[in-house]
This record gives sequence, structure tokens and C-alpha cells, in this order.
Amino acid sequence: MLHFSTVISRRGLRAAGLLTSGTVTLLLAARAWVAAPAELTSPAASALVLPTPSAAPRLAPPTGLPTLTKTAAVPADTSARGMAAVWADVRRRSLFLSADRKTGTLRAGNYAQRLTATFEPRSYTVATPTPGSAALAWQVRFTLRGIGRAAAPGLPLAAGAVTPSTHEGHTSYSHPAFAIDYDNTPAGVRQTFRLAERPTGAGPVAVRLHLATDLHARPAGPGALVFTAGSSPAPVLRYDSLKAWDATGRVLPAHLRLDGPTALALVVDDADATYPVTIDPLASTAGATFNGQNPGDLFATSVALVGDLNGDGYGELAIGAPSFGAGAGMVALYRGSSTGLEPTAATIINGGPGFNFGSSVAGAGDFNGDGYGDLLIGGAGYTFNSNNAGVTYIYGGGVNIFTNPNASAAAIAGFTNSRGGTAVAGVGDVNGDGYDDFATGGPEFDGGGQNNTGSLNIVFGNASLSVTTSAPTLGGAANYRLGASLSGLGDTNGDGYADLIVGAPGVNSALIVRGANTTSFGSFSAFYLTPPNGPSAGTSVAGPGDVDGDGLNDILLGAPLAGTSGSVFIYPGSTTLSANSQPVVVFSTAESGEKFGTAVSGAGDVNGDGYADFVVGAPSFSNTKGRMYITLGQASLTTITNRPQIIEGENAGDQFGNSLSGGDANGDGYGDVVVGAPNYNVGRGRAYAYYGSPADLAAAPTATRTEPVPADNDFFATSLASAGDV
Repeated sequence: MLHFSTVISRRGLRAAGLLTSGTVTLLLAARAWVAAPAELTSPAASALVLPTPSAAPRLAPPTGLPTLTKTAAVPADTSARGMAAVWADVRRRSLFLSADRKTGTLRAGNYAQRLTATFEPRSYTVATPTPGSAALAWQVRFTLRGIGRAAAPGLPLAAGAVTPSTHEGHTSYSHPAFAIDYDNTPAGVRQTFRLAERPTGAGPVAVRLHLATDLHARPAGPGALVFTAGSSPAPVLRYDSLKAWDATGRVLPAHLRLDGPTALALVVDDADATYPVTIDPLASTAGATFNGQNPGDLFATSVALVGDLNGDGYGELAIGAPSFGAGAGMVALYRGSSTGLEPTAATIINGGPGFNFGSSVAGAGDFNGDGYGDLLIGGAGYTFNSNNAGVTYIYGGGVNIFTNPNASAAAIAGFTNSRGGTAVAGVGDVNGDGYDDFATGGPEFDGGGQNNTGSLNIVFGNASLSVTTSAPTLGGAANYRLGASLSGLGDTNGDGYADLIVGAPGVNSALIVRGANTTSFGSFSAFYLTPPNGPSAGTSVAGPGDVDGDGLNDILLGAPLAGTSGSVFIYPGSTTLSANSQPVVVFSTAESGEKFGTAVSGAGDVNGDGYADFVVGAPSFSNTKGRMYITLGQASLTTITNRPQIIEGENAGDQFGNSLSGGDANGDGYGDVVVGAPNYNVGRGRAYAYYGSPADLAAAPTATRTEPVPADNDFFATSLASAGDV
């Protein structure tokens, strides 16, 4: 059975395409604009008093209900979090399909993507309305003309009427040799072709589509199309990242072909392929997600979905631009909501002169136990009684986090010339005291008279937001560069304590620190993992969660200089993991020089199958255009890399995939991914978010806009951390 699938998404970073077997994802994404920054003072260097949070708002049960009215029971939990579940159900029902009373044509609305859609046996139409008007801004109709090979009969279409089989947001039209499915999801409108037999003839297989639209389609490099409106060169729809594989997981050559202004073909070489074969093109609106304006600001040097900072049940997004303001740096915070990330920054936090504030950002978990998530920001250029000591700030969450983020903040300076805060990470409850802890790395610290040994600080959570820390843990030898990367791992050995991993790329290793009931670092068990043939291993590290479903969290080490393409080493969680352990999988690609493994991150569970998924960045792909690889978890790690979903950047030089983050960004229970392209538009920077669904990751970025942003609002991303529940 051969499967094709497309997803259309209007919202913006709302798509990507980890697709289940037999899917192709086509998404359209809208753009989001960024508000001008508020002038805030530089972060305070000492802990301040945490304001007492007000009680969560509650909604009273309705009274005096009218008679003869069917009502739903008021939920037992009417807090903001409880009502979020109610609204989630409302949003789910809003995606259901309905039949037109006169024509019987199935139709649907998609508020999250700002799309309307109609469905027929051989075609579907998507449209977006003009704001404030019932008129359509544009629409595109995709009609199937045939599936087959050149000079050979195609698969037969149904001769008569086709009755759809419809349930909630899904419908299916069956033809003699294939079926077409449509799914209306929060990630967009998905079309899937399921071929029950191999087309006859020789040569590649092509799915031929007719495009009916006033938009203009044009090629945009190998395997990509963009659609523009009127005389504007700015794309409103992007269609790219075609991928195909057979039943054994073997990737098949595939490309998009525009045969004139209205004819599109998805072409796959299926010679020697084992059916079923999956052909997976992705379309997305060319989204300008949170764009910076000044060249060299490197917006998206750091990006993190940091958890719920203000107690509304949704997590927030932090984006750093460490080169903003001649190196002062800044971080912008964006609220999460039920429909995803809000496009306008809720607040801006500015760094001081030379801070490189925003070198790193991360969620700290609940460091002080007050029920709110807390925020970490690194400033690797900060000078404190020495050169380039670096600094890490923690901001206590609360109801006032957006109006006065400095009201509850503390800072810890790094060691002399360490560039502390180069990496920061919330690491969970390492010592079992009920408070979440965090770690900060200074890879340039010179310890014991040796250069670049690196340093690691673990800071234990406490009710007062105190940042008293242990002595630094050094790499033990010159040029380890310990602390270049950091990640919490969760519990990898089943002892009930959270563990962490610290990159030491100077010696191609990473330090595993086992959690324990202690506050003395010398009492922790620690050892180095050194994969074979892994130069630069430890450049990136991640704890993706339980990828293989065995109950223990797994471990990723990125080595972008390994082999010809770069590699990622996968270690399974184990009670016997030690310095002698070897990776069970070495994940690499055929793309020479793409620096695969520059960034790695857990993605959460993007398709809801119960396995944790992960993403890998390759920012040097195709003249530094960049790529992201999305890999779905499964029971067998040894075959997990067979069919990664691939999403490419927009332009040469963007460095798409230089930073990554994963988690649940819109509170729907599916994992989402954020990707940074810090060199987009001459270093202005751009970040993209992709939303998970039962069809895997949708392929269009959401919360994107093309409107100009004020020139002083230059905050865009390069490092991304784990996502919270936005």
C-alpha cells in the first residue's frame, strides 16, 4: 500500500512532519509579529523577595438555568487549569466536519490555523479569510489528476458517486485501487493517499495534482515550491521537504516538479522498493517567525519553551539575542495559550553592557517550590572582578513575571574567564529534597593551572531562591571544555533521582552525574561516556526521555565533526550504564559536511504513541541552509533511525537547526518542536515552531508574520531548550 499525505496549516510555525507510516504533510503557516521592547532595567545581581502569588481564579457554577435547555455538567475543577481542559474539548469539537445542507459537500473550519476547507472525492480546497471581512484573502484547490507512471494507465478512479466515511474531524473517500483521507487537526488539514496496489508500467511513480488558485507558484531550489500573492515576492505558502521511503525503511529518491503554472507532480523512484511506500512532501507558509531587524543580533541564539511561569496552565517561550545592543543582549518572553504561542512579546529583559545576555535560556522547573515555573538566562560575556566570568540569572515565576520580571531574581557569577552561563539547564530534583535544581557550565575555565578544563555548577533548589552552589567540578585535564552543553536526563537508572549530562567536547565525551541524596558534589557518582570514533562528541547533549519504552530514560550525544556528516550517539538508560558502555546506535546521514548533531533535543511524544521522540540539527546542510531531523521513538532502538522526518531551512546561510527545543507548546498533549536559524537574514535571526498531532509533527511553522518589526526590537534565537506546556 502506497501512502501520500498533505497537511495544510495556516497558523505559522504550526507544522513539521513526523508523519505516521504513509503520510505526507503539507502546511501553510501565517506570520507573527513582535512588539517593540519595553525598556527594562538590567537583571539584579542578588536575590529579591518573591511576591506571594494570588489564588488561581475560579469560576462559579451557573445558577438559574433555563428550563428545557440541555446543559453540560460544570467540571469539578473550575480553576484556570481545570477550565483549560474544558476549552481543549471545545477546540477539539470545533474541528469536526459537517455537510452543507444544500449540496452535501463536507466542510470544516480550523480556527487554530485560520483556515476553512471543503472536501470532495478527488479534491479539496483551503482558504483563508480577509481579516474583518467575509471575503477570502486567497484560496487553493488541489485536484487529483492521476497516480501512475508515464505512458502507462494510472490507478482507476471511482466511476460513480463516492460516499465518504466520516467521523468527527476525519473523512475518507474510497476508490477502486486507493483511498483519499482527510483529517482536520489543530496542526492543519491533512490529505493522505493510500494506494492499495503498485501502478503498472516503468519509470518513477507520480501523483499529479492540478492547482487552481490566484497565487503564483514557482520553484525555490531543489524539491521546493513557494506561492506568492500579486506582485509581492514574499511567499504566502511554501511546499517542500519531500521524502519517500519503502516498507523496509529505505529512503527513496523523490522530488517535486512543477509542470507549468497549475500542474504539480510528486515524483518518486520506487525501483526495487518494497511496498507499501510512503511519499511525504511538506508544505508550509514561508513564516517570518519573530524576526530580528539588525544584522548580527543573532536572534534565536537561545530559545526555550520554559514551562508555566505565570500559573495560567500554559508554558512560555524565551528567545535570546546575545549580540543585541553591541553585545548587551536581551531575552524576549512570549505567553503560551490554548492556540499556541502568542505572536507579541509579553516582556523584554535587557542585559548590561557586554553581558551577551541570552547566550543561553532554559526552564528551571519549580526551583523554589511555589508552584510556578522559573526561568534561567545565561550571560556568558559578563565581567565580575575578572574577565569573562559569565553569569547565570534565575527569575522566579509568578503572576507578575511579565510586568516586573526582576521582582524576584538572583544571579550566580561564573569563575574567572570561564564564560559561565554558556550553557544552562533545569535538571530536575537531583538530590531528592522536593525542589528542582539547575546547572550552569563554564567551558573556558582554567582549573589546576591547565587551560580550558571547564567548570560545572549544580545549584540546589530552595524556598528562598538562594543560589548558593557547590564548588566547581572540573574536567580534570586541559581542554576538556566541560560545561559546553548541559541537559537534565530524568531518571536513567531507576533509582528515583534525576540525573544530568554535561558535554566535554574537547575530549569527545560527556560527563554523566547520577543524582543522590546529598548536597555535596563529591558524594555524587559521575563518569564519562566516550563513544568510539566520535570527534567533537559532547558538543550537544540531551535527555530525550524514554525513547524505547523500557521505563528508563535514554541519552543522546551529538558529534557534528564525526565522519563526513556528523553523528549522534544513542545510549539506552540502564542500571549498569558506566564509562565502559557503548552506544547502541550511531546515527549519521549521507550529507557530507552538514554537521549533523550540532544540536540535539528531546521532542516529547509528537504523535501520542507513548514513545518519546527526538530531533537533531544539521545547520551546515546545503551551504548552511540547514536541516532538522525528527525521529519517532519505538521499541527497538537499533532500527529507530530508518525513517527520520526531514525539514529544511529557507535560505542558504540561515543555519536552520543550529538550535532545537522540544516539548508540548500548546497544551494538547502532543510534543512540539522549536528550531532556531540565528543567521537568517544576515544574522537577524528567526525561530520556527512545529506542532505535534496524531499525524506526527505538522510541517508548517506557526506564529509567523511578514510585517516589519521596529528596528530596536532585535531579539531572535540560537540555542533552544526543553519545552514546557504552552
